[in-house]
Amino acid sequence: MREFLADFERIMADWLAERKRQAFQAVLLDQDGQELSTGLAIVEDQGLVGVFWPLSKWPEDKSPSTATILLKSSGDRIAIHSAYQCMCDFGPMHLHFRCC
Repeated sequence: MREFLADFERIMADWLAERKRQAFQAVLLDQDGQELSTGLAIVEDQGLVGVFWPLSKWPEDKSPSTATILLKSSGDRIAIHSAYQCMCDFGPMHLHFRCC
């Protein structure tokens, strides 16, 4: 059991380190080009899906489904097909999204 736990901890540490390397600063925009939030994002699975962690307050009158563009600090834009707030019980509030 100790060997299993040690392997598991190593695998999770490697996974987390890779996610930290992939993270980038971004701004989430709605269909009108208005800023919803600034935060950190990761795009995975060959650019098909991602996660966004807001670092600024989310507008109370806006649903995550209104997000249409992820604007990277480099100026590159990633079109978002759909976004929703993750309802998991752990970690900070975040959104999952699918790219176009």
